[in-house]
Amino acid sequence: MEVLIYLKIISFVLILSVCGLIIVRRICDDVRIQILLPTAVIAGIALYIFLLNFIAFIIKGPLGFYVAFAIEILLTYFLKLKIKPKEILFPQKKEKAIWTISLLVWLIFLFSISATGSATSADWMHNSYFASLLLRGDFPIHNPFQPDRLSSYHIGVPIILGALRLFTNGVDTFLGSTLALISLFTMSQIFQWFLKVKNSTFNLILLVFIPLTAIVSLGNIMIVWPDQFSFPQINNGIISWFHNLPTLASTYNAYGAPATLDSLTLFLHRMLALSIFAALIPIIVFPNKLRIFLSSFIVVVLLAALALADESVFVVTAPAIFLILFFTLFKKNIRIWILFCLITLGVTIFQGGLLNEVIFKSDATIAKTLIFPNDTKGASAQFEKYRSYRLKAQSSKMIPDKPEYSPFRWFHFGAIWQVSALLVICFTSTLIFGKKFADKTPLHLMWLFCLSGIASLIAFHGIVPEGWTHINGNRFLSLSYQLSGIGIIILIILGWRSLKGGNSLSRYLSIIIKFLIVWVVISSTLPAIAVLFPRGKQNWFKEVINSPKPEYVWIKDNLKVDTRILPFMETFPTAGPILGMVTHVGIFTPVWYDKPEVQGFDVSPPYLDLFFTQNPEILETLKVEYIMTNKLYRAILPTKRLDDLLNIKYFKTVYSDKEGDVIISKILPEYFLKAENYKGTFYELSKILPLKGTFFIEQPPEILETFWRPSFLTLQMKDYKMYYSLEFIPIYNFIINVHLKFNGESNDEYDYLVLGPKTDPQSKVQNKTELFWSQIGGYVNIWKVN
Repeated sequence: MEVLIYLKIISFVLILSVCGLIIVRRICDDVRIQILLPTAVIAGIALYIFLLNFIAFIIKGPLGFYVAFAIEILLTYFLKLKIKPKEILFPQKKEKAIWTISLLVWLIFLFSISATGSATSADWMHNSYFASLLLRGDFPIHNPFQPDRLSSYHIGVPIILGALRLFTNGVDTFLGSTLALISLFTMSQIFQWFLKVKNSTFNLILLVFIPLTAIVSLGNIMIVWPDQFSFPQINNGIISWFHNLPTLASTYNAYGAPATLDSLTLFLHRMLALSIFAALIPIIVFPNKLRIFLSSFIVVVLLAALALADESVFVVTAPAIFLILFFTLFKKNIRIWILFCLITLGVTIFQGGLLNEVIFKSDATIAKTLIFPNDTKGASAQFEKYRSYRLKAQSSKMIPDKPEYSPFRWFHFGAIWQVSALLVICFTSTLIFGKKFADKTPLHLMWLFCLSGIASLIAFHGIVPEGWTHINGNRFLSLSYQLSGIGIIILIILGWRSLKGGNSLSRYLSIIIKFLIVWVVISSTLPAIAVLFPRGKQNWFKEVINSPKPEYVWIKDNLKVDTRILPFMETFPTAGPILGMVTHVGIFTPVWYDKPEVQGFDVSPPYLDLFFTQNPEILETLKVEYIMTNKLYRAILPTKRLDDLLNIKYFKTVYSDKEGDVIISKILPEYFLKAENYKGTFYELSKILPLKGTFFIEQPPEILETFWRPSFLTLQMKDYKMYYSLEFIPIYNFIINVHLKFNGESNDEYDYLVLGPKTDPQSKVQNKTELFWSQIGGYVNIWKVN
């Protein structure tokens, strides 16, 4: 069975790659095989993403996946018959040897990274459950945890992940790791070979620093100089020493953005988007000017797929791509160029996806952005330092001394200096050498990455997520480093080739400059490689299949995707049952009320209430139609509620496994009308809380994190003065459109105390207190101060 899955995924990717190769050969003037093959793989995948996104509006579910696949094959077959391509150019002698070695080294290296990557991270899980919803016909994709809202997430990866699952029946950790490997490997090859150099061994080896900068150091440029006369403190070997040296991750808070190759593997959407951007480079820099219509159409398709994969990458790279095309494909024909730009923007905006939601401000989306915001004032200022945070994050930094850094001092330019240096050099080079270059390709490549890096830095300040998760905007800062770093390394390679010794002074000067270049590159790259090792023992490429649970199979076969069902399968509330059901089935699991707008799921106030009470008023508010329980959960229910669950007037059993363990019950109307609502819920708390007040919230572990989050969120939704410690704040780790208030860590007087079950309220205040509310499980108490 495993072998069959391997064969299926190879066949599927191979067919898309052949389709891509047929297309790319007809629109790209660079016919070197080392460029054509990786570009073709990603072009075939991107075309499929674009087609399925369009077709899914008309044909939903698995049939749409098959139709999109058939259309891509037919389209490319038609092109094959109608348009004759140029002959493919294969490398010879030393170039062939270096290409072969490069393929093997990068494949082995990236295989080890992908095989032991973050395939069970929350970001990967988002892609899995959106793929499940898409496969079951939910399009546009909704937020399964708040079904009246759209997903507000990148849908490119769910599209291709859903296709891989449909065609192979493989498990998502294997399929996602395969997609990560394909994205990273194709990027490494395109970045290594898009710059044409003379076929000397040294020149060809020099090119490897472009992919090293692009996908390993992620654009990190670090300046290092001796600070004292001593040897490095190498106690556990040279690799361990390099492992502890500063990297890009040491220079800014990398929340929401990749700063190492390991963290890049957390974000499948970013890897896929960057690979699509890489695949665009040969097509826009080396276009077939005789096929302007076909080339324009494919570029539009790839840009649209890029926007679906990761709108951040699209926003910052599209302007530079448009400009380069003005000089390459459109040969400065401004009318055709403007028409092309308008068509591209129209397609990418109106095709749907997150970009469409943000621009048209749909009521069903949670995607909210601010344009060049200042810091928020008032109680929410602690978490919404929009402008000052960005000014600090982009700044140059002297890395604080540590013993293992000695005898060196480490300095990072920061984004603004790195981008500015690239801009000045690009401008100067163009001004001095622009007319002398017969081949303008190096200039086009320099400006492509320079302008994209500038756009990323501007976007970091100008397109800011609203609310306390604004630090998710670090993805733009990460892109600024990455893209400008690639531009700088291209300039370094071009400059290295131009440094030639004439007289003795010139030779010595050339040697000094080359030594400094090598020193900077090694200091910036080797720590980024060393930090990747040692790798974990997990190998996601070995675990290719996972047998579905019988209850999941029944739900898939009998309940529609928009049916609302909740599982309760444990003795203590966790996110596991909900995430498992959404991921493996693809169905709506409503665990949030209509407000606030929420993107993800951890144990929410409504789910926590239902876990302890199954209160009909909460089930009715969430429009829940079915619940799934097992013996473990039913054993902890209050006797009266268990009797309700077994009452045939209240619940109808629609599924039970052979052991009578897992039961799926349909909620009958009588239950909503007659069953009792227990007290001690957060739903009740939200109704009885005062309009104004001063609250103190005790921090974990006195209040368990599972109960601290719902308590904290329930109070933050009110207009209160809030006091709590900043030492540890375990807030929900996803977008929630609530402005978090913070008035200080302590105060002389409080109106209410939110405390753990073992905390004496008199230890916090001298005044008398009385119990105002107690969570039904006894995990949180709120005391009123008299």
